[in-house]
Amino acid sequence: MCQLGTRILLGKRFEGDRLLLELWLQPTGENDPRPDVPKGLRCCRLMLKRLGAQGIIHLFDRTPTDLVFEKSVDEPPVLQWVGFAGLGDDQEFWFDVVAKPV
Repeated sequence: MCQLGTRILLGKRFEGDRLLLELWLQPTGENDPRPDVPKGLRCCRLMLKRLGAQGIIHLFDRTPTDLVFEKSVDEPPVLQWVGFAGLGDDQEFWFDVVAKPV
């Protein structure tokens, strides 16, 4: 993910050497209320937009990130996990990412 996306997901104090212990994706709508997450977890709303054979992750303000999934490259379970498999061309899938940094 790009530097801004990583900072949003992992926090302002991210120094580049932290790992994610756990990561959850929760389907949601663009304007749904944000989930309450326990202290120590980070939550970020993202959107996957399918453009042909590619799915591009966008930040909550619709800024595209460097994270791109491609039908001919990525494994089917990964495409299913991020919501790509069920999208038609030019469709969007909104989800909340909850991460637990270590």
